[in-house]
Amino acid sequence: MDFLKREIRTLAAYKLNIFSPYFEHTFAYSSSPVAAFPGGAMTPDEARELVAYAAKFHITVIPEQESFGHLHNLLKFEQFSDLGETAHGAVLAPGDAAHCR
Repeated sequence: MDFLKREIRTLAAYKLNIFSPYFEHTFAYSSSPVAAFPGGAMTPDEARELVAYAAKFHITVIPEQESFGHLHNLLKFEQFSDLGETAHGAVLAPGDAAHCR
């Protein structure tokens, strides 16, 4: 958070008003705790804190969630492996709506 807040202050110093953090497997979704590793991911509370902090500097936070290109971080877990084209693969299986969770 300290690094991200410093980034926001730097953007504000240059009169930029958008901050777009890039997330792969670094956001801790409460609905799926294995999507990101504890301690290495931003929590929803931290995201709200960052948005509030950025607003003080007239900066809007627009996150980039890159999920489909990094599915190997999720599909490697047994509970999600059946969603992949191959067991523990990196590509979603096409079609079958029964796979949707």
